[in-house]
Amino acid sequence: MKPAVPVTHGPSPFREAVHFHLDLDHPALLEVHTVTGKCIHWAALSAGRGIHTWNLTTLDGAPAPSGLYFYQVMLPGGGLLSEGRLVVLR
Repeated sequence: MKPAVPVTHGPSPFREAVHFHLDLDHPALLEVHTVTGKCIHWAALSAGRGIHTWNLTTLDGAPAPSGLYFYQVMLPGGGLLSEGRLVVLR
């Protein structure tokens, strides 16, 4: 039996924001990367159920352009909890 996914979002494509729905047993780190691997968003996530909203801006405050992005949710020690793709359409 496949374990439950601790992070969901949807539906893609996103135009204004992405809402990550969380159900985490431990604190974690969310990172969003471009297809070239550049980190453009990160957030420290608390354990438990909740929602993290990314407003589709980069770390320097610029709007993230249309395109494909990848996200990872990792434990502080580096273990991968969840990963996926996002499409931003402006």
